[in-house]
Amino acid sequence: MRRILILSLGCFVAIAAMAWAADAVPDPPGAQATGNAGTVEVDVTDPTGAVIPGAAVTIENRAARFSRSGQTDANGIARFTNLPPNPYHIEVNAPGFQPQAQDVTARTSVPVTVKAVLVLAQEKETVEVHSGASELVESVPTAHTDIDRELFSKLPRQTPAETGMPWRVFSPCSCNSGMDIS
Repeated sequence: MRRILILSLGCFVAIAAMAWAADAVPDPPGAQATGNAGTVEVDVTDPTGAVIPGAAVTIENRAARFSRSGQTDANGIARFTNLPPNPYHIEVNAPGFQPQAQDVTARTSVPVTVKAVLVLAQEKETVEVHSGASELVESVPTAHTDIDRELFSKLPRQTPAETGMPWRVFSPCSCNSGMDIS
């Protein structure tokens, strides 16, 4: 009985290892999905129709937490097989080209072909503006009023002699509260 249990366990481990190895090996060209699983082929070209080998392609279904990545072959094709029937989001990136994204649904074992035309990347121009920040930020930490020409123009234009008030000189020291000079 013990020998049968060990033999059964060994067979189970061997079958599990073969199934894992089959998923780890990249799909051969022309491979198709088996059963209900789908196949998505991504054909990557530039605007002139030339193929782009080595482009990075990612296919994912975020709801199912499913994601696979690959690269296009010499013919500009990336092939993903044995995909569960679901909607997928495909992203394609290649150096010198703008990234491109498309959505596709794998429903049956019939391969779905997605055409991805990558547009050449445009130059990005950056403009930096530098200014002295000290001119914009107040350096006095107390409450105060800044006086400018506009505020002076709003002040009444009477002298102390016209108002009957004496001229006063204020000293910055605390020993003198002001002195009449009239």
